Amino acid sequence: MSKILFVVCLLLFSAGLLVNANSSYAKENAGEVLTPAFSFFMSLKEHNYHKLWGLLTVNSKKYIVGSIENSFKKNNVKIGEKKIYQNMSKGGYIAKAYWTGFLKTFKPDTVLKYSVWKVKSVGSKSAKIEIDYKYGKAPTIFDMYKQKGKWKFGLEESLYGRILMKKITHAVINKF
Repeated sequence: MSKILFVVCLLLFSAGLLVNANSSYAKENAGEVLTPAFSFFMSLKEHNYHKLWGLLTVNSKKYIVGSIENSFKKNNVKIGEKKIYQNMSKGGYIAKAYWTGFLKTFKPDTVLKYSVWKVKSVGSKSAKIEIDYKYGKAPTIFDMYKQKGKWKFGLEESLYGRILMKKITHAVINKF
């Protein structure tokens, strides 16, 4: 079912039917920008942490790895950034623990099933997507960045949720 939903949304996004952007450039590039963001949330829902990791920006990855390493250090566990990064890339035990903690505070269906997506702006290197949860008070703006020719999801850049991310990381480390 989720694959069918993904294909239908991808076609709608590509066709510009679910996109509300003012510029013709945004409309022309909407599918290219929306697809990685949608894929991020689908991967999160399906617990496909390897794929999810590949959709994040370099800054988001650095922040997540740094937060995990700092939490390990505070708990006297010695593990380097390189090992954490490799584990996150492979969807290993650290990735599973981290994203399981994330999923305790966020349900992907809120954006996949119950939200309206709009491209707010698209430039050559960055874009903004508005996701309006139908039961929410206000839409959330997510940042996308073009890195090495591909659009990447700016989780850290979008949420500015350092407090939320720290809580998730702390909860994950306490499981070890």
